Amino acid sequence: MRRVILEQSDDSQDNLFFHLARYKFISRLVKPSDRLIEIGCGSGYGSRYLSDYVGEVVAVDEEVEMIDYARGRFVKPNLAYDTGIGERSGFDVVVCLEVIEHMSKDKGRQLLATIRSLMNPGGVAFISTPRKIPNPSENRKKYHVHEYEYEEYREILEETFSRALVLTQVDEIISTHNPACAWNFVAICYQ
Repeated sequence: MRRVILEQSDDSQDNLFFHLARYKFISRLVKPSDRLIEIGCGSGYGSRYLSDYVGEVVAVDEEVEMIDYARGRFVKPNLAYDTGIGERSGFDVVVCLEVIEHMSKDKGRQLLATIRSLMNPGGVAFISTPRKIPNPSENRKKYHVHEYEYEEYREILEETFSRALVLTQVDEIISTHNPACAWNFVAICYQ
């Protein structure tokens, strides 16, 4: 799945709905007092959505253009944007959707360790990735450095977190579908 920029007419509605489903899922599991960081926030619409459900959101993306866009489009008093994580810590919730596949497996491990270090004791992380498919498109191969099969994804998460529940996403439904039928994996990870 590619980045979603709401004003771009070439973004399919399906792509938007699949992304929004993950944010809606997360919104049902957070608390108004939570402090949340999103790593890889892209255009910022998801961070803006989640800011209605938590006390504070820090939205991070390494692409300056995306952060500039988000700052101009999605503004709220409890929502801040940045191009790096810096020395931050102490988050109740960490969100990292559709990021880990854009790096090698070793860099993915480093990302997971960073996510864990950002979490408060008792914190939770939501981490999603597309399921590895046998014949990916050229575009997908170009941007996805390492895609995960279900067991591999579960194992790499369990190396870092005390518990990891890996759910599957088919269309807008996130549940315990058969992993072989999933489009995406959505993990709930505990420190």
